[in-house]
Amino acid sequence: MHRHFFHTYSSYRGIIALSCVLIIGVMLATLVPFGPARETSAQTEQELQAQINAASNRIREIEARIAALGQNIAETAEERRTLEQELGRIERERQQLQNQIALTDSQIDKTNLVITDLSNNILTTEEQIKIQQDGLRRSIQLRQQYDDISLFEILLTRNNISEFWRDVDELLTIQEASQRHIYELRGLTFSLAEIIKEQEVKKEELESLKKDIEDQRKLVDNNRQEQAQLVRETRNQEEIYRQQLAAEERRRQAFEEEIRAYETQLKFLANPTALPPAGSAPLSWPLENILITQQFGARTGPHRTYTHGHSGVDFRAQTPQKLFSMAGGVVMGTGDTDLACRGVSFGRWITIRHDNNLVATYAHLSLINVQPGERVARGQLIGYTGNTGRTTAPHLHISLYAGVDANGNNPVEVSPAPSIACTGAILVQPRAPREAYLDPLDYLPATTRSMYKEGVFEQRSYR
Repeated sequence: MHRHFFHTYSSYRGIIALSCVLIIGVMLATLVPFGPARETSAQTEQELQAQINAASNRIREIEARIAALGQNIAETAEERRTLEQELGRIERERQQLQNQIALTDSQIDKTNLVITDLSNNILTTEEQIKIQQDGLRRSIQLRQQYDDISLFEILLTRNNISEFWRDVDELLTIQEASQRHIYELRGLTFSLAEIIKEQEVKKEELESLKKDIEDQRKLVDNNRQEQAQLVRETRNQEEIYRQQLAAEERRRQAFEEEIRAYETQLKFLANPTALPPAGSAPLSWPLENILITQQFGARTGPHRTYTHGHSGVDFRAQTPQKLFSMAGGVVMGTGDTDLACRGVSFGRWITIRHDNNLVATYAHLSLINVQPGERVARGQLIGYTGNTGRTTAPHLHISLYAGVDANGNNPVEVSPAPSIACTGAILVQPRAPREAYLDPLDYLPATTRSMYKEGVFEQRSYR
């Protein structure tokens, strides 16, 4: 019996040592500041949950308005381009942007409430940890009273065997209490770590939402400027608008012929082994929702055409949509061709040399969030789609090039060049040998028929 008791006693001393380590770890952890000031915990969990639910309901209502207005925008995009339609498109786009701002505001409110709730949970968990620490400390103190007395001494100092066994039971009870406190501390420490982790995720989400709303307000400002400029230039008269469109079309055709002649003179010797294999999907989609409106090589649309046809792929994006980098890489350049010669080319654009030796141009943007020389990651927000440059409707254009030739050089140029078609204008935009152009869909994830606008799936590339 004594042998069994000593074995239990030895085990208990090991547990005590382990608990000391846990106590130190937990006490160190609680030195880290968490969440807002303690007064936020005055809000009850029920009140916070009610506010979170109300914010969720607001978010659903705004999302429904966005979806309805988006459907209207999609339907009117196919109509003939008139001054009235263009002003209406700009107005609907602003309404959609304002809905997006309201949505982001509600998401920020909800995220703040969730962070407050998590902060309260952290405070509650810290208090529970303190209770368990205090309980374990008391158990250790009681146990220490027995450390300096042997079983034989305990037996000799008791009046009878019953008192001895009562002391033994008390010792075992202390041991069980200590083990329970250690178990509870382990669970609470793990729970605290998970809550802190969740709170950090929500804080990052909040910072992202704040950046989103900042971008959305810039987009609304751009929208108002576009509308004001159109009204100012046309004096709100349809005939002036038609003349303006015709003049832009003449400049566009002349500029495309100029670019085509220049790029035809550029020499390019391919190095296929330096590129990722077609069909291997080294690129990811640049938008959250994909609808392809024009394929590479198609002979229709506003973009310049070679013998090979359309120089890229177009994606529907009726209102400014978030634009993501298709792979990691370095920004070769950014620009806005409308500043030099409006309505003839890419408008606002970004060109990135990706790490897989592919170079991509993202065109017709409304907002650019990166700078030349900046390194970007796959899936990073780099800007927003738009309606700048030569377009018939808001969309995203992607041109893709081989980023290395047989000599190991990058054949894509991003440099200023004077334009003959746009007299006196110097345009900065990417240029490349026409043989360096690639079909983006060969390097993006596989598509299905539902990802194409009606009639576009049947288009064939002229390569």
